[in-house]
Amino acid sequence: MLKINNLSFFLCCFCLISLKISAQNFPTKHYTIREGLAQMQIMDVLTDSNGVLWAATKGGLTRYDGFKFKNFKRADGDSLASDLVFNLQKDSKGNIWICTAMGINRFDGSEFKTWRFPRVTESGSNVYVTKKDEVFVISNQSFYQVVKGKLVEFKLKNEPKELIKNSQLLDIQRDKLVFVYESKTDSQYRLYELNKGSLRFIEKINNHFEGCYQYGDKGIFYTYKERLRNETQYWFLPKGESKCQLILTVDEKTVKVHQKLPFNFVFGYQGKLTILDKNTTDYQQYADNFLNHTIIQVDPTGIWAGTETGLWRILDNGTKYIPASRDAVVWSMVEDKFNRLWALHLNTDVPIRIHEGTKTADLKDYREPLTKQLKIPFNNRFYFHAIKDQYLIHAKDQRVQ
Repeated sequence: MLKINNLSFFLCCFCLISLKISAQNFPTKHYTIREGLAQMQIMDVLTDSNGVLWAATKGGLTRYDGFKFKNFKRADGDSLASDLVFNLQKDSKGNIWICTAMGINRFDGSEFKTWRFPRVTESGSNVYVTKKDEVFVISNQSFYQVVKGKLVEFKLKNEPKELIKNSQLLDIQRDKLVFVYESKTDSQYRLYELNKGSLRFIEKINNHFEGCYQYGDKGIFYTYKERLRNETQYWFLPKGESKCQLILTVDEKTVKVHQKLPFNFVFGYQGKLTILDKNTTDYQQYADNFLNHTIIQVDPTGIWAGTETGLWRILDNGTKYIPASRDAVVWSMVEDKFNRLWALHLNTDVPIRIHEGTKTADLKDYREPLTKQLKIPFNNRFYFHAIKDQYLIHAKDQRVQ
């Protein structure tokens, strides 16, 4: 429901102001190979200590400083182990660690150092850097650690032979390396924590573990695939806490919000990048993301979302945007004490429009009181610049369905 109360208007003619509008109130920018990406399929994104964005793709590594793109590929003489880049990590010294199909790299700001896997049939999966700058690497065949500049195979003392090693994750808040194994017999997953070279059993998971990622300074999200109902569950571990919370359950047709979040959350749903609005159960879909593949990197001013069709920048710093379908060209805008935007636009039939969140109402029944206050006849050749505490317009309550 949108209520319209008093606001003041001062008669004035101003130059035309054309507002850049983005969908669903979130300013966005789409980056593809046309803008400079090495390749469209984004595997991972990382913001380094200088605020520079790095994107891992299936066709090389991309660096973007906010002004220009720079790509690193083997064919250009760059020393990447492979152009197929899986994930990125950074250490406390500012080095970027890169896991590729054929090995790993470390970039110190000027050059690459390369470690290749010892077996030709071996392919990389992930590289992880702990808070102590310990570097661990997992491939499809083994587990490694970088020790004194060498890639050393790390032998686990009690690795369960009856389980298939599937993937691993680093719980960033507790700084523990956690392995995920799939049983050969019941196809269920089990979590083991690395503790002094040995694996310690944590718990059995009935659902298919899909991964986890740090969501800025908010905490960690874990995603699971519920096999029987074919739904994806999003669990959240807030920073400084030890208990996970079920936030979302998503299937092909519905999104069920179990708990509200105090921040905007981006995820993939129905082939679209989707935002769960903070402190509500409302979500908005606004950009194509055909395979729901979404890699997230959060910084103080917004969100980077890597997809199968390029990289999206979502500005999430309080900026208000209004879709072109609601107001395409605006002469003037003012915000009232209720945080509603009053817009004067080129539609002379109803030139005054009020926006509140995703709702819009046309201001009506204001011509007669305005004519009396200004003591001049009203016609559509006049446009008005909005200034508070000048001429008052007492409008009837307007409601938006």
